[in-house]
Amino acid sequence: MNKNSDVELDIGPLRANAENLDLCEKFLQSRYPHKNNTARGYYSGFFLNTITSTFEFRYRIQGRLIGNGIVDIGDNWMNAVYFFFDENEARRSPGTYNILTMIDFCLKKKINYLYLGYCIKNVPAMNYKERFRPYYILKGSKWEEGVS
Repeated sequence: MNKNSDVELDIGPLRANAENLDLCEKFLQSRYPHKNNTARGYYSGFFLNTITSTFEFRYRIQGRLIGNGIVDIGDNWMNAVYFFFDENEARRSPGTYNILTMIDFCLKKKINYLYLGYCIKNVPAMNYKERFRPYYILKGSKWEEGVS
Protein backbone atom coordinates (compact mmCIF):
# COMPACT_ATOMS: atom_id res chain seq x y z
CA MET A 1 0.00 0.00 0.00
CA ASN A 2 2.87 2.36 0.81
CA LYS A 3 4.32 2.00 -2.71
CA ASN A 4 1.04 3.36 -4.07
CA SER A 5 0.17 6.18 -1.70
CA ASP A 6 0.16 8.59 -4.67
CA VAL A 7 -2.29 6.48 -6.70
CA GLU A 8 -5.82 7.78 -7.14
CA LEU A 9 -8.71 5.32 -7.46
CA ASP A 10 -11.77 5.87 -9.59
CA ILE A 11 -14.50 3.22 -9.66
CA GLY A 12 -17.01 3.42 -12.45
CA PRO A 13 -18.79 1.66 -15.28
CA LEU A 14 -16.84 -0.30 -17.86
CA ARG A 15 -15.61 1.82 -20.77
CA ALA A 16 -14.03 0.59 -23.98
CA ASN A 17 -12.48 4.00 -24.64
CA ALA A 18 -9.14 4.80 -26.30
CA GLU A 19 -7.32 5.19 -22.97
CA ASN A 20 -8.36 1.74 -21.70
CA LEU A 21 -7.85 0.03 -25.04
CA ASP A 22 -4.36 1.52 -25.41
CA LEU A 23 -3.20 0.42 -21.94
CA CYS A 24 -4.76 -3.03 -22.34
CA GLU A 25 -3.17 -3.46 -25.78
CA LYS A 26 0.30 -2.56 -24.48
CA PHE A 27 -0.14 -4.97 -21.55
CA LEU A 28 -1.29 -7.84 -23.75
CA GLN A 29 1.48 -7.34 -26.29
CA SER A 30 4.08 -7.28 -23.52
CA ARG A 31 2.75 -10.21 -21.48
CA TYR A 32 0.80 -12.36 -23.94
CA PRO A 33 1.89 -11.48 -27.50
CA HIS A 34 -0.32 -13.80 -29.52
CA LYS A 35 -1.60 -13.02 -33.00
CA ASN A 36 -5.28 -12.76 -32.04
CA ASN A 37 -4.78 -11.40 -28.52
CA THR A 38 -6.06 -7.82 -28.73
CA ALA A 39 -7.56 -5.30 -26.35
CA ARG A 40 -10.58 -4.84 -28.60
CA GLY A 41 -11.10 -8.61 -28.58
CA TYR A 42 -10.89 -8.75 -24.79
CA TYR A 43 -13.41 -5.94 -24.41
CA SER A 44 -15.89 -7.14 -27.02
CA GLY A 45 -15.66 -10.86 -26.27
CA PHE A 46 -14.92 -10.97 -22.56
CA PHE A 47 -15.39 -7.76 -20.56
CA LEU A 48 -18.51 -6.21 -22.11
CA ASN A 49 -21.48 -8.34 -21.15
CA THR A 50 -25.08 -7.98 -20.16
CA ILE A 51 -25.34 -10.83 -17.67
CA THR A 52 -23.91 -8.99 -14.66
CA SER A 53 -22.93 -5.55 -13.39
CA THR A 54 -19.37 -4.93 -14.54
CA PHE A 55 -17.22 -2.08 -13.25
CA GLU A 56 -13.65 -0.80 -13.46
CA PHE A 57 -11.22 0.04 -10.70
CA ARG A 58 -9.12 2.67 -12.50
CA TYR A 59 -5.77 3.57 -10.98
CA ARG A 60 -4.13 6.89 -11.87
CA ILE A 61 -1.06 8.91 -11.04
CA GLN A 62 -1.50 12.63 -11.75
CA GLY A 63 -4.34 11.78 -14.12
CA ARG A 64 -2.41 9.13 -16.09
CA LEU A 65 -4.02 5.67 -16.17
CA ILE A 66 -1.56 3.09 -14.80
CA GLY A 67 -3.92 0.17 -14.12
CA ASN A 68 -7.44 -1.07 -14.64
CA GLY A 69 -9.21 -3.82 -12.75
CA ILE A 70 -12.34 -5.23 -14.37
CA VAL A 71 -14.81 -6.64 -11.82
CA ASP A 72 -18.30 -8.10 -11.74
CA ILE A 73 -20.32 -7.15 -8.67
CA GLY A 74 -23.41 -8.87 -7.27
CA ASP A 75 -25.42 -8.50 -4.08
CA ASN A 76 -22.93 -10.30 -1.86
CA TRP A 77 -19.99 -11.11 -4.11
CA MET A 78 -17.35 -9.60 -6.35
CA ASN A 79 -15.48 -11.37 -9.14
CA ALA A 80 -12.05 -10.12 -10.24
CA VAL A 81 -12.38 -10.59 -14.00
CA TYR A 82 -9.08 -9.14 -15.23
CA PHE A 83 -6.36 -6.66 -14.39
CA PHE A 84 -4.00 -4.90 -16.76
CA PHE A 85 -1.41 -2.25 -16.01
CA ASP A 86 1.44 -0.12 -17.29
CA GLU A 87 4.52 -2.37 -17.30
CA ASN A 88 6.65 0.68 -16.40
CA GLU A 89 4.88 0.69 -13.03
CA ALA A 90 5.63 -2.97 -12.18
CA ARG A 91 7.87 -1.98 -9.24
CA ARG A 92 4.71 -0.83 -7.47
CA SER A 93 3.26 -4.39 -7.52
CA PRO A 94 0.05 -3.09 -9.10
CA GLY A 95 -1.64 -6.51 -9.17
CA THR A 96 -1.22 -6.91 -5.42
CA TYR A 97 -2.36 -3.33 -4.91
CA ASN A 98 -5.46 -4.03 -6.99
CA ILE A 99 -6.36 -7.06 -4.85
CA LEU A 100 -5.81 -5.16 -1.60
CA THR A 101 -7.99 -2.35 -2.94
CA MET A 102 -10.73 -4.83 -3.88
CA ILE A 103 -10.57 -6.40 -0.40
CA ASP A 104 -10.93 -2.96 1.17
CA PHE A 105 -13.87 -2.17 -1.14
CA CYS A 106 -15.58 -5.44 -0.18
CA LEU A 107 -15.12 -4.74 3.53
CA LYS A 108 -16.56 -1.23 3.20
CA LYS A 109 -19.53 -2.40 1.10
CA LYS A 110 -20.15 -5.49 3.27
CA ILE A 111 -19.48 -7.82 0.34
CA ASN A 112 -18.72 -11.25 1.81
CA TYR A 113 -17.11 -13.02 -1.14
CA LEU A 114 -14.30 -11.96 -3.45
CA TYR A 115 -13.47 -14.43 -6.20
CA LEU A 116 -9.95 -13.98 -7.61
CA GLY A 117 -10.36 -16.61 -10.32
CA TYR A 118 -8.50 -19.79 -11.07
CA CYS A 119 -5.42 -20.55 -9.02
CA ILE A 120 -3.05 -22.77 -10.97
CA LYS A 121 -0.03 -23.65 -8.82
CA ASN A 122 2.37 -24.25 -11.74
CA VAL A 123 1.53 -21.00 -13.55
CA PRO A 124 3.11 -17.86 -12.03
CA ALA A 125 0.48 -15.62 -13.62
CA MET A 126 -2.18 -17.60 -11.71
CA ASN A 127 -0.62 -18.86 -8.47
CA TYR A 128 -0.13 -15.49 -6.74
CA LYS A 129 -3.69 -15.85 -5.45
CA GLU A 130 -2.52 -18.28 -2.75
CA ARG A 131 -0.85 -15.35 -0.96
CA PHE A 132 -4.24 -13.90 0.01
CA ARG A 133 -5.78 -15.70 2.98
CA PRO A 134 -8.01 -17.17 3.96
CA TYR A 135 -8.89 -18.67 0.63
CA TYR A 136 -11.04 -21.58 -0.44
CA ILE A 137 -10.75 -23.94 -3.38
CA LEU A 138 -13.48 -25.93 -5.06
CA LYS A 139 -12.76 -29.65 -5.04
CA GLY A 140 -15.47 -31.53 -6.85
CA SER A 141 -18.61 -29.90 -5.53
CA LYS A 142 -17.23 -28.85 -2.13
CA TRP A 143 -15.35 -25.71 -1.09
CA GLU A 144 -12.34 -26.42 1.13
CA GLU A 145 -9.98 -24.06 2.88
CA GLY A 146 -6.79 -23.79 0.85
CA VAL A 147 -3.39 -24.76 2.19
CA SER A 148 -0.25 -23.56 0.46
